[in-house]
Amino acid sequence: MAERGIRNALVTITGAQSNKISEAKFGGSRRLVLEVSNLNAAGGNDVFVTIDKEAEASIGRRIQPGQTITWSADGGYIPPQGVVNAYSAGNTNLSIYEEVG
Repeated sequence: MAERGIRNALVTITGAQSNKISEAKFGGSRRLVLEVSNLNAAGGNDVFVTIDKEAEASIGRRIQPGQTITWSADGGYIPPQGVVNAYSAGNTNLSIYEEVG
């Protein structure tokens, strides 16, 4: 049976390495919305998010402290379905919101 639902999670990533923050979506389930927020306060570490690639410093989508990035199924666009990885120079808390249907 296909995975369906909403995921709200707090994820702590370990600094200076690539961290998997969401599994790939296959088969009948697909990601409709993916939102990742950097919960660091101002002056904290940036986070870099990649899809289907090990995350590294300065590679992928950059999320500054207090910012959020969103991929959503709007206007025919389909968010990436691959493994989502994140990198930060130091330990960082991320908020993940994901809709799968």
